[in-house]
This record gives sequence, structure tokens and C-alpha cells, in this order.
Amino acid sequence: MNNKELKKILLDNFGIKLSTLGFDEKAKWQSFVRAFHEGREVVHLSFITLTYDKGFDVTIDIAIRFENVEKLINWDSDLLTEKEKKGSYTIWTILRYLSRKRLCKYSIYSEKDIWSVVDSLFEDYCELWEPFFNKYRLIKNVHALFSDMNNKEAWRYSTTHSNRAKKSIAIAYLLNQANIEEQISGWLIFLRDKEELGINDFIAFSKRLNK
Repeated sequence: MNNKELKKILLDNFGIKLSTLGFDEKAKWQSFVRAFHEGREVVHLSFITLTYDKGFDVTIDIAIRFENVEKLINWDSDLLTEKEKKGSYTIWTILRYLSRKRLCKYSIYSEKDIWSVVDSLFEDYCELWEPFFNKYRLIKNVHALFSDMNNKEAWRYSTTHSNRAKKSIAIAYLLNQANIEEQISGWLIFLRDKEELGINDFIAFSKRLNK
């Protein structure tokens, strides 16, 4: 059985387990989706082919998309296609960042490995990811995470400081927080201190919110 066939069996059986928690059973591009009232949550399986195509490693990464946040940030972006805008995510990470106790990566060489790996992946998900989703599907918790500029834990959940800054301010705007100007000023100081390349993009975004 080749890697393609093994991956299909793995995705099919992992999808069955995830469907018990409200995810779509069928994977699309190796991803399983669960909708919630403000957007969607995604569990994605990443595959790393081993030497000479004899087996592969598999691990989990996840993402949450808040529709209003992503639309507010990207609606006038010339850097993203319409498809990319619809596929952007507000917060994302990979499983090993949530687990310091073990390396959550598993190897599959043959069909007999699949069943134990499916069980291990689902166990990892229930222990680490489901609590993560439960916490961060509340948008105020994402703002609390991202707005803590010097919290290095937060740095793992967004691509750049300027990207995290935009998301933090976008959420503050959507929550009608009264101190947005103060937050923007704080981010500008932080981004200048870090010599962040995306600072001009953040400034442009902030000005657009004030129009």
C-alpha cells in the first residue's frame, strides 16, 4: 500500500472520530472544519514524507477564523486574492507548541500503524486542541492574548508582530472598546522598538479604522 492510500485511510478514520465532536467527517485538503457562530475552526493534518517515500510522519495544526475580523483586515487588501481572503485565519498554531510534555508527531509505515496513530491523534486533540478551541472561540480571549505585546506565548499564534497588532486592534474595534487610540499608540511604540517591517501596513490599517 503506497503513501497516498495510507493517507486516505488515515484521513477517513480520523474524520470519523472528529465528527463525533461536530467537525465535518470528510477532509478537504487534509482539513476538517467545524463552524461556530462567528466563523469556523479547522483541524489540519500535515504529512512529512520519510526517506525514499517509505512511510510518512503526521502531525496536527489548527486555526480559528473570525469572519468579521478577517473581513475588516483584508477587505481592501491588494496583496491577497479573493480566495486567499476567504481562507485567512485569525489565530493558528501547530500541536507541538501546545505540548511541552511530548512530541506530538507520529510515523506511519504500513496499514497496521494507522489505527494506533488515529487513536493517538484523537487523544492529543481531545487533551490539547479541544480546550484551545473552547477558550479561543471567545473573541475577547483572543484579544487578551494578542494585545499582551510582550507575551512570547502569543507570538506563536500569528505570523508577525504587525499581523498580530492588526488583529488585536480589529477585535478591539469590533468590541467597541473605548481605548482603541491608546492601544494603537502602544502598538506603534512596540513595533518601532522591534523594527517591524510591517509597521506601515499597521499604520495604514489604523488610519482606515478612523475614517
